[in-house]
Amino acid sequence: MKLLAAIFYLGAFAGVMAVAHFTGNPEAGIQADQKNPEPVETDVEEVSLDEHLSAFNGALDRGDFAGARSALEKISTDKSVSSETISLVRASLTGAEAAAKKAETQSGETREQVEQIGKDLLLLEKDFTGFTERQLDFSRVATQGIQSASDTAAQIQSEIRKIGGRLAVIETRLEEVEKKAIERQPEPVPGPDDAPEPSPEPPTPLASIPRGVSVSFGIGSIDFTAPARKSIQSVAEMLIKNSNLQVSLQGSATGFSSALGTGRARAVKAKLAEYGVPAERVTISPNGGAGADSVSISFRKKNS
Repeated sequence: MKLLAAIFYLGAFAGVMAVAHFTGNPEAGIQADQKNPEPVETDVEEVSLDEHLSAFNGALDRGDFAGARSALEKISTDKSVSSETISLVRASLTGAEAAAKKAETQSGETREQVEQIGKDLLLLEKDFTGFTERQLDFSRVATQGIQSASDTAAQIQSEIRKIGGRLAVIETRLEEVEKKAIERQPEPVPGPDDAPEPSPEPPTPLASIPRGVSVSFGIGSIDFTAPARKSIQSVAEMLIKNSNLQVSLQGSATGFSSALGTGRARAVKAKLAEYGVPAERVTISPNGGAGADSVSISFRKKNS
């Protein structure tokens, strides 16, 4: 009887320990054994695990890795949680920490890149500002150069107008001199009616007459030099001695309009008239223009 009683008590004790194992509370196991010998299923552990997992996931979402590790420790100490679940939760924490560290590293690199881009933009802005200033300086210099060129062109135009006015005055004076020279030509004095007409001097052979004479002038001048007067006088004497000859004058000027060359030719014609050469024996060629500062005198026979 004593042996059977011992076996009974041992079996009851083993049942109490089994209940304590599943409930985690030896007293509860004992109470369960006394009040309700049949085990009752409850969801206390599942709710506790869900709360721990919710706390773990919330900590990860916030980036609170200390809170996540605390939740992991609570999950790990829960004997109802399998080792596979604990390994998965731990792997999630490790992966999240690694991802956060990588993101932090990339964020640091991105921040450095943004700072470098900012520095490059500052340098670019400085270069652009310098370029703009140089462009403005060039524009100011170009504007000054254009203004200076415009002023110079205006001065040249003014000088040209002045020279044109002077040439017009000179041409007028030459016409007056030519007219006066023609008027001063002596009229022939009539001789006695019975006086025989003097025989004309034989003309000089054309072969002995020079084909051309050049009368030189100073630059921009219309005044005669001493050698020029001597040359014109020689031409006049030659024309007077050879009534079958006439001359053509062609004036030119260096760096001036053809008006100065024509004015010089008219001055030579007026001078020849002063020496007694009729105006109809002297023609002025219209081909004078820019060239040497001279008047070319060409001889030819009448009507040739």
